[in-house]
Amino acid sequence: MANFTDFSLLEQISRVNLYFTHDISAIREADMVILPGSKNTIDDLLYLKSTGMADELVKAAQNGKPLYGICGGYQMMGTEIHDPDGVEGKVRSVKGLEILPVTTTLTGEKITRQRRFAYREGKALTNSGYEIHMGETVLSGGKPVAWFEDGTHDGCLLNEHCWGSYLHGIFDNREVVEQILKTVSPGFSEPIPDYLAFKEEQYDKLATHIREHVDMDQFYRLITHENQGQ
Repeated sequence: MANFTDFSLLEQISRVNLYFTHDISAIREADMVILPGSKNTIDDLLYLKSTGMADELVKAAQNGKPLYGICGGYQMMGTEIHDPDGVEGKVRSVKGLEILPVTTTLTGEKITRQRRFAYREGKALTNSGYEIHMGETVLSGGKPVAWFEDGTHDGCLLNEHCWGSYLHGIFDNREVVEQILKTVSPGFSEPIPDYLAFKEEQYDKLATHIREHVDMDQFYRLITHENQGQ
């Protein structure tokens, strides 16, 4: 699994019992399932198939249980994953979970970029996240999950119960989390913490702690000396 921090905001909501599992019965009993990122998408997909978890995920989607995928999880939810250059290994092509109408081709180039985005049909770029992935995903149906300032888009929205996205940190945004929790529980009304502001506060505390306990003048001299030597 990659990027455990994708779920940090959900951990702060009292009515959410967040847990990580590789147990079929736990998936069956969950109110909502999120398929996370992966360090090796094809191998992990083959593992899900070998354990029966893939069948349980497909069944969950067919029964209307909210199911969302992030990055590698998004790729797995598609119809096929191709790896013509052997980026991940010897397997060149594998069928996905066939939940979302998308096809992914893995590439050697790693995409890393910060993103501001409008969620679903929204117009304002009020949300943020970041992409770290190797691969291009093409939609043959559905709608985008996120729209960017340059007019490009991300993800595949099949319906309000089912979508996938390349955006790590998408669940750090209150608008996104509020929508998915209301999908699970229409009467949900608990205030959603501002996790982005919370993170900034923690970074500021860390910076203050470092300044109080590190000789910053010496640190800056070392940086200046290193830069002048290059």
